[in-house]
Amino acid sequence: MRRRWYIWIAMLAAVASSVSALARENDIKISLEEKRVESLSPEGLDLVFYIRLDNVSSRDYSLIGYTYRFVIQEQEYFRLPERSLERALPLNRGSREMIRLPVRITYDHLYRSIAGVRDAASVNCYIMGEMVFTRGRRRGGSVPFAFSANFPIFRAPTVAVHSIKARALTIGGADLEVELKVVNPNGFSLDMDDLEYDLKLGGHPLQQGRIRSSDPVPASSEHILSIPLLFNFYDVGKDVHALLQQESVSCQVTGTLFVRTEWERLSLPFELNQRVPVER
Repeated sequence: MRRRWYIWIAMLAAVASSVSALARENDIKISLEEKRVESLSPEGLDLVFYIRLDNVSSRDYSLIGYTYRFVIQEQEYFRLPERSLERALPLNRGSREMIRLPVRITYDHLYRSIAGVRDAASVNCYIMGEMVFTRGRRRGGSVPFAFSANFPIFRAPTVAVHSIKARALTIGGADLEVELKVVNPNGFSLDMDDLEYDLKLGGHPLQQGRIRSSDPVPASSEHILSIPLLFNFYDVGKDVHALLQQESVSCQVTGTLFVRTEWERLSLPFELNQRVPVER
């Protein structure tokens, strides 16, 4: 008889817990307001979920913690055990709050953890977990949430010296055109902004400047940028004249490439040291 009594108590407790959880989900609504890719770089990104909490009940709650797991291509990438907030977030009756839940994704770790994503243009993922609440001084239980998203695999575009064209070369000076080739290795388009450069030939400083461009560079394609150079050898050194008489010349270019993606504008430094044929 006593054993049956214990069984009934356990069953009633389970039913009460289920009803309580249902009540909490009816009291507090969790929805996704926005998802953003932030801090994008060739090393990784932050995928940020902006989550809205609505207390639609007549009772006061407070958010005290959360737990979640992050899944990429149906494989678990990260699991966060329950984490308590340093300070509870009040969610009073009829009120609304926004919270920011960031997930840091490092490409190096991603490639080692999840198979088949290295060559992808973008990756599907989802986050699922629970928000933990209190009601007054009592633990109010948890409310589940689940949201899907995707994020890009970003690879830095490369810059190289494509050609040096001598349009005019005299004993007093030169009129050159240096072409830089920008290669977009990504599975999505990039928009060119500017390219800042400091150009030398054979170690001799020739010109610093900025190339303005708004041309798109489609996925898996390249784009040519031209730098016109008009100088006299008195200013840059007579050695440059001798260098340009050769079949090829060493060219050094340092600078920063500015590109825009649909998520962010990026500044990407580069440094080149190439031997390039001189076209006459």
